Amino acid sequence: MPTALATAPLAPAPVLPSPARPRLLRRPVPLAAPPLVGQPGEVRSVFGHVSDGQGVLPLEVPDAAGRPVPAELPEPTDWTRRYVHVLFEVLAARRPPQQLLRACSADVYAYVQRRAVLVAQTATRAPARAGTPRRAVPARPPVVVRVLVSRPLDDVVEACAVVRDGERHRAVALRLEATGTRWRVTALEL
Repeated sequence: MPTALATAPLAPAPVLPSPARPRLLRRPVPLAAPPLVGQPGEVRSVFGHVSDGQGVLPLEVPDAAGRPVPAELPEPTDWTRRYVHVLFEVLAARRPPQQLLRACSADVYAYVQRRAVLVAQTATRAPARAGTPRRAVPARPPVVVRVLVSRPLDDVVEACAVVRDGERHRAVALRLEATGTRWRVTALEL
């Protein structure tokens, strides 16, 4: 026998006042770049605030066969190849400029910092061409194609390198001077 169930109509749910939401504001994010060292033309020591091993990875790494780096001056061609590779990674914002701190003079370090900031600003401001959508192109790591070395003195090396940076080839000229058991870049031109 069917029994009829009496169903009471459902009462509408009470409407609760929604809490007031704060209004969100959009603000541009400032460029998070390290401060420049001094003004153009002014040279200050940038090495005073860094103690040995503080925040700087060594540039002297074992070679491809895993052999340790000797205690004497490294071979300038290989050292220049590694330095230029790290330099282009710094300029591409893949490494911090502080990793080049011990391997270059204060002038060169300030120049690298300025270039890294300019490259970062240019990359964030680069507009797409009219009518073309902006595409994310995977960036290739820089490849040092060739290094040429000249030794005008026993403790001085002048070198140039050709680097394939994405689709472009770039030239780099640098001067290395021996300080103890390491090379130091004292002049750099990109």
